[in-house]
Amino acid sequence: MSNDCAVIAAIAREHYKFGPDNQPPPLKASGEPAWAPSCNFESLGFAFKAYVAPPPGSDPRRTLKWVAFQKPVYDGQGATVATEIVHGPLAGIGYECRLHSGIAGWTVGECKTGWIS
Repeated sequence: MSNDCAVIAAIAREHYKFGPDNQPPPLKASGEPAWAPSCNFESLGFAFKAYVAPPPGSDPRRTLKWVAFQKPVYDGQGATVATEIVHGPLAGIGYECRLHSGIAGWTVGECKTGWIS
């Protein structure tokens, strides 16, 4: 789990640029089965709130906002993570990020766009 937290933190910090001046949207479980990291990100200057499904009839411009990370998959090259961020109806993007482990910890090598809405 500690590697999972470090990998997710690297994506949040390096790719999404979350921090004190750019707080993240709520964290939504993702993947099969649904998975969400349970890590202490406050030491990095941001904290995820849990995503709560909106009640029927809610304004989607206000309620369709989240970030999600699937459980990291590790191999001899590092780790791969599918992630997505949604800013509203028809305003989201999904990525597959490749990370590498080194002396400085986990770093994002690249994030390829998987889908755009």
